[in-house]
Amino acid sequence: FDFEKGAAATVAMGLEYRKDRIDSAGDMLGSTGLVAAENPLTEGATVGSRDVSDVFAEISLPIAVDQNWANLFEVEAALRYTDESNFGSELTNRARVTYKPSETLLFSTSYGTSFRAPNLREQFLANQFGGVSGSADPCMVSESLTTNSQYDPSKENRSQTILDNCSAQGADFTQIGLSGVPSIPTSSSGNAKDLKPETSENITATFKWTPVFEGDYEFNFGVTYFSLVVEDTIRTISAATILKRCFDSPNMESSFCPRISRNSGNAPVINFPNLIDTSFINIGEETSKGVDVNTRFVTNFDNVRMTWDNQYTLQTEREVTIFKGESSEDLLEDFGTPEHRLVSTLNFSMDEWNWMIMANYMSGTQSADDVRDTAKCDVFIKNEDLVGKPQTVPVCSADSAVYVNTSVTYTGDDFLVTAGMKNVFDKAPELVDLTAGSNRGNMVTSSGYDLYGRSFFLNASYRF
Repeated sequence: FDFEKGAAATVAMGLEYRKDRIDSAGDMLGSTGLVAAENPLTEGATVGSRDVSDVFAEISLPIAVDQNWANLFEVEAALRYTDESNFGSELTNRARVTYKPSETLLFSTSYGTSFRAPNLREQFLANQFGGVSGSADPCMVSESLTTNSQYDPSKENRSQTILDNCSAQGADFTQIGLSGVPSIPTSSSGNAKDLKPETSENITATFKWTPVFEGDYEFNFGVTYFSLVVEDTIRTISAATILKRCFDSPNMESSFCPRISRNSGNAPVINFPNLIDTSFINIGEETSKGVDVNTRFVTNFDNVRMTWDNQYTLQTEREVTIFKGESSEDLLEDFGTPEHRLVSTLNFSMDEWNWMIMANYMSGTQSADDVRDTAKCDVFIKNEDLVGKPQTVPVCSADSAVYVNTSVTYTGDDFLVTAGMKNVFDKAPELVDLTAGSNRGNMVTSSGYDLYGRSFFLNASYRF
């Protein structure tokens, strides 16, 4: 298919088949729950398999090349048919339009869908038993509801819905927890029978500018807007969230409530849940929207070449809806989801040597809403451990952070050696209360904060 100025359409087609198997068995300690850990799990054997077949085709149509009105105008389209032996089939697609009015400007927009069947772990994971603190039970009498270690009705701040649900489950909301707070057992496993595949839609819009300067300078600037919506996301829900969602629902109508069991034979004053099912489920919808900004500046100083790259992400929306029809939960600025991220990298190169300096910035984050409720992040409690027994609240937020890394690389004919330092200024990890979410020894984990302080490394490779 020939177009103006000799441009030609290109087509690609293909087939793909793969078979996946999983056969994973825990050792004796893992199988019996004897692993030394803060929350040791008991893990069974995970065994399963699946077949995946794909048929796909892509086409690129450069409608105009080197025309008065367009340096390039191109349309691309793609289709993929996927068949997964355990979950059926799905047709996904992608389309993109690119327009370059000149050599220095580019506009592009795309739309696409995707399909992801549950992986083998999500389908066949054997039961893993763990636990969550009994303080996550909304029926428990927290310290803020007591006077002289006894329940004080005048301090009651839980909703009538929660109190009614506690009574319906046989838990005495005026006494439970006063005699001790145990761990609540949890169980998590694969869910091949009930899970559905994930599907998604994504939209992007991009602008790029590459100006031409006199002298030895290069500069690139790009902005991309992205919007991603994922339906039927496969994930596990924390036991604390399951408890909160269930007991906040009138007459225990939440879909989470069947995942909570209490022993009807226990006395109401000690009747904590005896098991919470945290197995994989499909949730309603997840959305992620934001803007990526990328810049690149290059110049030379005599024999030294300097390259400065910046990658900035502004997250404008990050929400999750557990069940369709329910209100969405805003995750933006929670631990692991900062609103602002910036990676700025400087490279100085001369002959075989390169010196790199990288700065990573992330804005402040805090505990998720359900964790804040459980941890009583906004409730002042008399602290018996401090002089004067002052009123304090748990620390449930972490400040913004900047980490600087640097390295020097020497590249020979057949080898490469890199020596460097991470966290150059030895910035201490962000500290929060133990009840404030994912942390180890009060240090926020799984959120980008450095837990180790300054460290050194040396890498070497040789090409034969």
